[in-house]
Amino acid sequence: MKLLPYPQLPFFNEIMTVLRKNHITSWQANDFWKKIRQDFDVEKTNINYQNVYRFVLRLERGKFLIIDADKNEMGCTTYSETSKMEEFRELFCSKEDRKISTLDDHCQKLKIRIEILTNQIEAIEELKKEIPLFVYELDNFSVYKTKELNKVKTKLDILEDLVKKAEINSAFLFENQ
Repeated sequence: MKLLPYPQLPFFNEIMTVLRKNHITSWQANDFWKKIRQDFDVEKTNINYQNVYRFVLRLERGKFLIIDADKNEMGCTTYSETSKMEEFRELFCSKEDRKISTLDDHCQKLKIRIEILTNQIEAIEELKKEIPLFVYELDNFSVYKTKELNKVKTKLDILEDLVKKAEINSAFLFENQ
């Protein structure tokens, strides 16, 4: 029986996105399914889950994933990627995909920065109540932090728009190869 090429398998684009964004260590087939459901509008059906599971098995047979025998839980097979997975990514993740991954990484850093700035602004508000003598200085600092927060949020919005555009273009380019 002849196997379909990877790009013709169901959920190829979705799984490539998961592989591009994640290093696979001690994952079960259900973890792949959860990531796909989280990132894509995929109907939760048994056949869709089976297609994802078959793709994972195919990656394991191709030696891109290895079974973690010591980490299997309750009869569920656990997989980790092999060094060969990087070859798979090189083969099927376009340069555009790698650019998207870089953008995703930067978005994560900006989200962390937003959380830090938000916490700092909240702390400044608390300090204004605790130390009324320094309200003026704390107000100035709050204005500065709020401007920085808005700037970081704007950067994040721009990068997220870029990622969406790049993902659409990447999927379009791959479908037309």
